[in-house]
Amino acid sequence: MIFHPRIRHLAAKGPVFIGQGPILSTFLSLSRNIDGFHFPSTASVNTLESVAELGLAAMHHEDVHSLLPSMFQIKHELLTTSDRELLVERELMERPQTDIAACRVFVCAEDGSTSVLLNGDDHLWLHMTAPGSAFRELWDRMSALESALARHLRFAFHPRFGYLTSSPELVGTGLRITFLIHLPALGLSGRRKRILERLEDAGLAAEPYFPVDGKAAGNLYLISNRTTLGEREEDLGLRMTEFVTSISREEERTRADLLNRQKLLFLNACGRAYGLLRNTYLIPTSEALDALSIMKLGADSGVFRHFTRQDWAELLLECQPAHLCCRKNMALSPLERGKYRATCFRERLNGPEPAAETDSEQKN
Repeated sequence: MIFHPRIRHLAAKGPVFIGQGPILSTFLSLSRNIDGFHFPSTASVNTLESVAELGLAAMHHEDVHSLLPSMFQIKHELLTTSDRELLVERELMERPQTDIAACRVFVCAEDGSTSVLLNGDDHLWLHMTAPGSAFRELWDRMSALESALARHLRFAFHPRFGYLTSSPELVGTGLRITFLIHLPALGLSGRRKRILERLEDAGLAAEPYFPVDGKAAGNLYLISNRTTLGEREEDLGLRMTEFVTSISREEERTRADLLNRQKLLFLNACGRAYGLLRNTYLIPTSEALDALSIMKLGADSGVFRHFTRQDWAELLLECQPAHLCCRKNMALSPLERGKYRATCFRERLNGPEPAAETDSEQKN
């Protein structure tokens, strides 16, 4: 078995990021280090063991545990490479830069809304997600969790620089705010690049959610803060929310304009994407994501009556490499993934296929 039972169970829960409109979800991550201990990249195994023990003990205190209901924990060394890739695909785990994994522990809520990584790049990496634009909701939850942990752990803090982290970009608050946004119409209109460039002047960054040859497959972007030093968490979050909301409105206006002025081309693009996914027998990830992007654009615009945001979000996860392997519970080559990905699309959009096709394949 190449997947841990807990990870398979988590994958079966379905997606979290199904917000209505262009802003699909909000992610908050908070990095903290325990005072008096080296960062994980330079710490000894004994130090990392002590950090893991302290972190887990803090999370078992009643005031902390009440904020982390229905959680499970797994030692990182028990997670296969496939497990880790699946967690990254679901935005539940970062890819730590340090290779020391013996004392690393992954803690996660059963519904996938909250996760904690002990001894990643920092001693504690707290992560939360919610659909749509949800900074205020998530920050209230994150702030409460951090405050509860701080009653049992003394975090590394400098009077001038703020919270100390392994990444210079996070020194200050240790907070990374990220919005996942879907921008197909701005891409079709050719205005997306210019609009995203405005973020750089505001100290924000936009990067592809699925980078393929320097492009954003699926028209999905992650918008996050570059630094945290010198700005209050609430102010940073509200400023980012304002920027992302303005981009979302631009996307919505462009969608309406495309539908009104170029309705035939719009409908044709939606129909072609639908036809591709219903009839494909071999499809790579990037092509699948691009077609799904147009499908969601059509669903949001009322073109598809029976294809919902939930359908899109589930297919978005299911078509990714680790999720395909998890569904099969076996390692798959790129060609096998492309074939199985196509089968999943056909079954979801057409219904179960007759056994005759399977029989024919076996004869060949």
